[in-house]
Amino acid sequence: MGMSLLGQACEGGSADSCVLLAENLMPNNAYGIEADIERAITLLTQSCEQVGGSPCQSLAHFYANPGAIQDLAAVLEAFSKTGTEDATADPETTEPQEDKPQMSKKVEALVARGCATGSSRACYSQGNIARVHLKDEASARTYYIRACDNQLGLACHDLAWQHLGET
Repeated sequence: MGMSLLGQACEGGSADSCVLLAENLMPNNAYGIEADIERAITLLTQSCEQVGGSPCQSLAHFYANPGAIQDLAAVLEAFSKTGTEDATADPETTEPQEDKPQMSKKVEALVARGCATGSSRACYSQGNIARVHLKDEASARTYYIRACDNQLGLACHDLAWQHLGET
């Protein structure tokens, strides 16, 4: 019942419902629902294109962390079916990923779209990309401020630490 209601809300244009539905279609979801990675990626892609915001951030996170959903082979197969590239760096991390290649342009573009369309988590991720991967503290500060202004505590925390490091 709950999944069909989420599906109806997603089809009706609720981006948050599409994100929840996609998360519940990933392997090892909290509810034991049968995984459908290809559908999850399609839902997030469509929602990102339509409204931006949190669906773009969620899609970037899935591209950046295929191992986080504990079925790497299925994720890579789904990515290839949806015409996307494998991404290899986590935009939410605050530490460089030394064993991973340079940040995927696809992930960067998704995070930028998410931030531009109102996702505070995407703005926080964009700040991390600027600080960790691009070594651009001024840009990072701008994104952290945007995320902090939208009540994302983690961004406020990192902004405070960034400020303390300057004094």
